[in-house]
Amino acid sequence: MVPEFNWKLTTNSVVFCLYAALQKTIEAFGGIDILCNNAGILNESQWEKTVSINLMGVVRVTYLALEHMNIQPGGVFGVIVLLKSPSGLGPLLSCPIYTATKHGVVSFTRAMAAVSTVSGYGMRINAVCRGPVQTDLFSNILNRLGQFSHLAGVVQKVSDITGVLK
Repeated sequence: MVPEFNWKLTTNSVVFCLYAALQKTIEAFGGIDILCNNAGILNESQWEKTVSINLMGVVRVTYLALEHMNIQPGGVFGVIVLLKSPSGLGPLLSCPIYTATKHGVVSFTRAMAAVSTVSGYGMRINAVCRGPVQTDLFSNILNRLGQFSHLAGVVQKVSDITGVLK
């Protein structure tokens, strides 16, 4: 059964593919014990797409996985790890939308962890905010700043200070 969302699902939609991948995992392993949730694009000009992937995508996958994790009090403990950018802890001035989405994920993680604690689920829900990684997102960041391209030097300064994982 495909979950219902506010927009039409097609066989090519990302949500359908995620649901199918989770179903295959459940069939192969009998459930989901661990979710490592990592989503991210950076394009200040396409801010709605950035919000959809970086924040809404993380929430969708987390909720889809939770449907198949044992979250009953006293049940088998599950683990959810959300990999995020340090922009979730402090602003990246040249990327306000990206920063907002990463703050949203950090807050979502904190809220979900509190829900698990108060409800006695025993699940561990954590965010790992690692530094810049040499990926397509990072390599092309200067082309994706949109109206904030005049702040490109900030991005370079941050990466010079923190270093970049390769």
